[in-house]
Amino acid sequence: MSTRETVFLVNNLLFTAFTFTVLLGTLFPLVAEAVRGVKVSVGAPFFNRMTVPLTVALLFLVGVGPVLPWRGGGRDRLKRRLRLPASAGAVTAVVLLTLGLHAFWSVLAFTFAAFTLVTNVQEFVSGAAARMRAHGEAAWRALFRLVAGNNRRYGGYLAHIGVVALAVGITASSTFRAERQATLVAGQSMSVEGYRVRFDRVRAWQEPHRWVIAAELTAFSGERELGALDPRLNFYNGRQEPVTTPAVRSRPVNDLYVNLLAFEQDGSNATLSVIVEPMVWWIWLGGFIVALGGIMASLPGRRASVRVAAPISPQPVEEVA
Repeated sequence: MSTRETVFLVNNLLFTAFTFTVLLGTLFPLVAEAVRGVKVSVGAPFFNRMTVPLTVALLFLVGVGPVLPWRGGGRDRLKRRLRLPASAGAVTAVVLLTLGLHAFWSVLAFTFAAFTLVTNVQEFVSGAAARMRAHGEAAWRALFRLVAGNNRRYGGYLAHIGVVALAVGITASSTFRAERQATLVAGQSMSVEGYRVRFDRVRAWQEPHRWVIAAELTAFSGERELGALDPRLNFYNGRQEPVTTPAVRSRPVNDLYVNLLAFEQDGSNATLSVIVEPMVWWIWLGGFIVALGGIMASLPGRRASVRVAAPISPQPVEEVA
């Protein structure tokens, strides 16, 4: 088995383990409640502890896979191709540690994300540069013809870049997540990571199937007003605990979430939870890039057409009397 084939095999095994971990964490509480009648909660710590190491390993394999040879050998060439990605990963690690980020798995995830991104982008750049030298094509034409001539290979590389965006979004949103809870009276505000949320009042109304309690808020970024937010608590008939509906303000840089946790019946105050998670958009962007790479790889590639000469029918032979 070649070196690259081994990486593909390990990669598939890690994806299987990742899927099983998420499936176990999702279904185990339901099975435990159905069999034993006991409610079991599986929260973020379980998924972080189990899936983050798998994600880091997947990032490494997705980065190193494209530069490995199919049939071994070529060690000097491999070193040359890994020099720039390894340098990018090392610089990323040094910068993060210098800025004060010391969470082991987060630093490792960002380091391998930089390594993987440079590795896969390097494949596009080196391939297009080779076509430019060989055919004298412009950069954009060389890149287009490179991808069109081997869409399965470069569709896979594009999907790898999407995986990097996903990993960066997930890691950043969990590592740099900021949360604060406070009980506010009307007109009072609380601040989290550059956002300020002002509590205005509590409003309630009845719908055919539930009671809705909403906190009317106003969000600010610095001194600039962003608009109104209305996190809610929904009380359904036959259900003891309310269902929370958060208010969300999503932007490319970060997402703002506000939950209503409790309130006074006279509406004099409310307890709020304000959460700021950066780079959540990268998760959606990464999913889009992965899908685009998958579509590109599934398209039929260009193949050289071979003309087959039509068989020559034998001429009838006249009989000679």
